[in-house]
Amino acid sequence: MGEVEARLERWRAVAAWLVWQQRQAEQTIAALEAELAELQARRPPPVPPEWTVEMIRTAGGPRVHRVHVGGCAMGGSGKPADREQVRRMLAEGTAACPYCGPGTLLGSSAEHPGRGRADVGVRSAIPGAALASRAATGAAPRHLEAPTLGEGRGRGYC
Repeated sequence: MGEVEARLERWRAVAAWLVWQQRQAEQTIAALEAELAELQARRPPPVPPEWTVEMIRTAGGPRVHRVHVGGCAMGGSGKPADREQVRRMLAEGTAACPYCGPGTLLGSSAEHPGRGRADVGVRSAIPGAALASRAATGAAPRHLEAPTLGEGRGRGYC
Protein backbone atom coordinates (compact mmCIF):
# COMPACT_ATOMS: atom_id res chain seq x y z
CA MET A 1 0.00 0.00 0.00
CA GLY A 2 2.91 2.38 0.40
CA GLU A 3 3.39 2.68 -3.34
CA VAL A 4 -0.31 3.46 -3.98
CA GLU A 5 -0.30 6.14 -1.24
CA ALA A 6 2.79 7.74 -2.79
CA ARG A 7 1.16 7.84 -6.23
CA LEU A 8 -2.01 9.32 -4.69
CA GLU A 9 0.02 12.09 -3.00
CA ARG A 10 1.79 12.90 -6.27
CA TRP A 11 -1.55 13.19 -8.12
CA ARG A 12 -2.95 15.40 -5.35
CA ALA A 13 0.08 17.64 -5.76
CA VAL A 14 -0.47 17.74 -9.53
CA ALA A 15 -4.16 18.60 -8.99
CA ALA A 16 -3.25 21.41 -6.55
CA TRP A 17 -0.74 22.78 -9.04
CA LEU A 18 -3.35 22.65 -11.83
CA VAL A 19 -5.84 24.58 -9.65
CA TRP A 20 -3.15 27.22 -9.01
CA GLN A 21 -2.34 27.32 -12.75
CA GLN A 22 -6.07 27.74 -13.60
CA ARG A 23 -6.33 30.70 -11.19
CA GLN A 24 -3.24 32.29 -12.74
CA ALA A 25 -4.68 31.89 -16.25
CA GLU A 26 -8.04 33.41 -15.19
CA GLN A 27 -6.31 36.39 -13.55
CA THR A 28 -4.18 36.99 -16.65
CA ILE A 29 -7.25 36.80 -18.91
CA ALA A 30 -9.15 39.26 -16.68
CA ALA A 31 -6.20 41.70 -16.70
CA LEU A 32 -5.88 41.51 -20.49
CA GLU A 33 -9.64 42.01 -20.99
CA ALA A 34 -9.53 45.10 -18.72
CA GLU A 35 -6.56 46.48 -20.66
CA LEU A 36 -8.34 45.89 -23.97
CA ALA A 37 -11.52 47.59 -22.71
CA GLU A 38 -9.46 50.59 -21.58
CA LEU A 39 -7.77 50.84 -24.99
CA GLN A 40 -11.11 50.65 -26.79
CA ALA A 41 -12.59 53.32 -24.50
CA ARG A 42 -9.73 55.69 -25.36
CA ARG A 43 -10.06 55.10 -29.11
CA PRO A 44 -12.19 57.81 -30.74
CA PRO A 45 -15.37 56.66 -32.50
CA PRO A 46 -15.16 56.32 -36.28
CA VAL A 47 -15.91 59.47 -38.25
CA PRO A 48 -19.28 59.21 -40.02
CA PRO A 49 -19.25 59.69 -43.79
CA GLU A 50 -20.15 63.15 -45.08
CA TRP A 51 -23.24 61.79 -46.89
CA THR A 52 -25.24 58.55 -46.66
CA VAL A 53 -27.78 56.92 -48.92
CA GLU A 54 -30.68 55.06 -47.31
CA MET A 55 -31.67 51.94 -49.22
CA ILE A 56 -34.97 50.03 -49.11
CA ARG A 57 -35.83 46.51 -50.20
CA THR A 58 -38.25 46.10 -53.07
CA ALA A 59 -39.47 43.13 -55.08
CA GLY A 60 -37.03 44.14 -57.83
CA GLY A 61 -34.11 44.37 -55.40
CA PRO A 62 -32.71 47.16 -53.24
CA ARG A 63 -33.14 50.76 -54.41
CA VAL A 64 -32.21 54.21 -53.14
CA HIS A 65 -34.84 55.66 -50.81
CA ARG A 66 -33.41 58.91 -49.36
CA VAL A 67 -30.21 60.91 -49.14
CA HIS A 68 -28.95 62.01 -45.69
CA VAL A 69 -26.20 64.11 -44.18
CA GLY A 70 -23.64 61.73 -42.66
CA GLY A 71 -24.55 62.14 -38.99
CA CYS A 72 -28.35 62.03 -39.45
CA ALA A 73 -29.98 59.66 -36.98
CA MET A 74 -32.81 58.96 -39.41
CA GLY A 75 -30.38 57.59 -42.00
CA GLY A 76 -29.57 54.48 -40.02
CA SER A 77 -26.59 52.63 -41.39
CA GLY A 78 -26.83 53.92 -44.92
CA LYS A 79 -24.22 53.47 -47.59
CA PRO A 80 -21.60 56.24 -47.74
CA ALA A 81 -21.66 58.53 -50.77
CA ASP A 82 -19.58 61.45 -51.98
CA ARG A 83 -20.76 64.99 -52.72
CA GLU A 84 -21.12 64.50 -56.49
CA GLN A 85 -23.12 61.29 -56.10
CA VAL A 86 -25.50 63.03 -53.71
CA ARG A 87 -25.83 66.06 -55.99
CA ARG A 88 -26.62 63.75 -58.95
CA MET A 89 -29.15 61.68 -56.96
CA LEU A 90 -30.98 64.79 -55.75
CA ALA A 91 -31.05 66.21 -59.30
CA GLU A 92 -32.52 62.91 -60.55
CA GLY A 93 -35.37 63.16 -58.05
CA THR A 94 -34.19 61.01 -55.13
CA ALA A 95 -35.89 62.15 -51.94
CA ALA A 96 -33.90 64.20 -49.44
CA CYS A 97 -34.27 63.55 -45.72
CA PRO A 98 -36.82 65.99 -44.28
CA TYR A 99 -34.85 66.21 -41.01
CA CYS A 100 -31.23 66.78 -42.00
CA GLY A 101 -31.85 68.53 -45.36
CA PRO A 102 -28.86 67.50 -47.47
CA GLY A 103 -30.01 69.76 -50.30
CA THR A 104 -29.46 72.89 -48.21
CA LEU A 105 -25.86 71.93 -47.49
CA LEU A 106 -25.29 71.52 -51.21
CA GLY A 107 -26.58 75.05 -51.77
CA SER A 108 -30.04 74.24 -53.13
CA SER A 109 -33.30 74.40 -51.21
CA ALA A 110 -35.23 72.88 -54.13
CA GLU A 111 -34.20 69.41 -53.01
CA HIS A 112 -35.61 70.11 -49.55
CA PRO A 113 -39.23 71.25 -49.80
CA GLY A 114 -40.51 73.19 -46.83
CA ARG A 115 -37.07 74.39 -45.73
CA GLY A 116 -37.26 77.88 -44.39
CA ARG A 117 -40.72 77.43 -42.88
CA ALA A 118 -40.58 77.19 -39.10
CA ASP A 119 -43.49 74.73 -38.90
CA VAL A 120 -42.17 72.10 -41.34
CA GLY A 121 -39.00 70.04 -41.51
CA VAL A 122 -36.34 70.26 -38.83
CA ARG A 123 -37.36 71.31 -35.35
CA SER A 124 -36.27 74.75 -34.32
CA ALA A 125 -33.50 75.15 -31.79
CA ILE A 126 -35.75 77.55 -29.88
CA PRO A 127 -38.65 75.75 -28.16
CA GLY A 128 -42.00 77.08 -29.29
CA ALA A 129 -40.55 79.02 -32.23
CA ALA A 130 -42.82 77.22 -34.70
CA LEU A 131 -45.92 78.02 -32.66
CA ALA A 132 -44.81 81.63 -32.20
CA SER A 133 -44.20 82.11 -35.92
CA ARG A 134 -47.61 80.62 -36.78
CA ALA A 135 -49.29 82.75 -34.11
CA ALA A 136 -47.64 85.89 -35.53
CA THR A 137 -49.21 85.18 -38.92
CA GLY A 138 -52.59 84.36 -37.37
CA ALA A 139 -52.39 80.67 -38.37
CA ALA A 140 -53.57 77.96 -36.04
CA PRO A 141 -50.95 75.61 -34.58
CA ARG A 142 -50.18 72.79 -37.01
CA HIS A 143 -51.52 70.07 -34.70
CA LEU A 144 -54.95 71.76 -34.58
CA GLU A 145 -55.37 71.98 -38.36
CA ALA A 146 -57.59 69.41 -40.05
CA PRO A 147 -55.60 67.06 -42.29
CA THR A 148 -56.19 67.40 -45.99
CA LEU A 149 -56.22 64.68 -48.60
CA GLY A 150 -52.72 63.34 -49.12
CA GLU A 151 -51.34 64.50 -45.76
CA GLY A 152 -50.35 62.47 -42.76
CA ARG A 153 -50.30 58.73 -42.29
CA GLY A 154 -53.12 58.01 -44.71
CA ARG A 155 -51.23 59.37 -47.71
CA GLY A 156 -52.29 57.52 -50.82
CA TYR A 157 -54.87 55.37 -49.04
CA CYS A 158 -57.73 57.88 -48.76
